[in-house]
Amino acid sequence: MSVLDRASPETLRTLSAMRRALAAHVERRGDRLVVKYWSGWIAFRSFAAGRAFAEVRPGKTGIELFLLPPRTALRDPHGLAAPVPPSRGWGWFRTRVKVANGLADRAFDLLAQSYECARRMPRKGRRR
Repeated sequence: MSVLDRASPETLRTLSAMRRALAAHVERRGDRLVVKYWSGWIAFRSFAAGRAFAEVRPGKTGIELFLLPPRTALRDPHGLAAPVPPSRGWGWFRTRVKVANGLADRAFDLLAQSYECARRMPRKGRRR
């Protein structure tokens, strides 16, 4: 079962709106958004930075995002950001955001901040 099969149609619309807005932001910076679909999550990656900057987990009632910067480093006027529980986020994502369906615009700014954080990080060497 694909991660997209478990999501509701409204969640898929919210995810699509977030992806379009993020792709436009990344293109304005001269970069390319790479999206990889896995069985339980979706990875948003920066081609220029060579790394993932967000892990997205769509569900029935909304979307859960895992972002690179710590919660304290984010500007979060809507109060969506929370610390990542120790069992989640693969150890390198430090912030968790839960977005209800239809509220993609509130999470876009946090995704953009995570992208900018990835661009500032040193580029990792290519895997062989």
